[in-house]
Amino acid sequence: MSAAELRELAGFLPRPKGNANNLPPVLAYMPKRDYIRNTEKYVVGSVGLAHIASPLPANMIDFGAGAEVVLGRYQVSGGEAILMVVSYPTPQIAAEHMKTIDATRTTARQEPGEASIVNVGPFYDKRSGPFLAIASGPISQSDARTLLGSVNYDADVTWNQNTFFDKKNNLANLLVNIILLCGILMGLAIVAGLAFGGIRIAIRQLLPGKFFKDPDEVEFIALHLDVSRTEAADPKLISSIKAS
Repeated sequence: MSAAELRELAGFLPRPKGNANNLPPVLAYMPKRDYIRNTEKYVVGSVGLAHIASPLPANMIDFGAGAEVVLGRYQVSGGEAILMVVSYPTPQIAAEHMKTIDATRTTARQEPGEASIVNVGPFYDKRSGPFLAIASGPISQSDARTLLGSVNYDADVTWNQNTFFDKKNNLANLLVNIILLCGILMGLAIVAGLAFGGIRIAIRQLLPGKFFKDPDEVEFIALHLDVSRTEAADPKLISSIKAS
């Protein structure tokens, strides 16, 4: 089939839905500079790794730990170099596998920064977050440093808590709640006062003199300190004072 026919055929294939339609995130970290087109390979198992020129064997990559491998070829001064990026679930797992690679390098007694774990020539490695980047093939140390320097993990941290207005530990929010509470209590007091006064007025209108007496009939003790001595000597006034 021609390329046009293949593109036409690909248009009839069903598209995956949801997250399955997205490419693996590790592919975005492969450098674009000096990349040789159509050489990128994505591997998630030891069987697929066995069919590509991998700088590391499957037992060192440890796919059981959730590793993902991306391999691509790049044009360097010495020819075509291989860049492999291994993605692990956490930086801690990547650091442990980095120690294993370093231990193998020490055992091999090669020059610092170089090792020949498999027959692909010397390789240079680097860890960036949960990624292990390995450059191998006919590549110099300077080219390897440049190529590995292009692989940098960018942590995307999402913080769901509103840090600008913490509802638990914010003094301004406490003051706002106090003002709202005072307003609610004042409103309740006004409503209670109006309700109490309205009930009294309604009972007096509906049942006059049954529950509440008129103000003139209410007895209370009065000292009458404002009266003069002459008026106080009046027996009628004295008797009215005693009666009151």
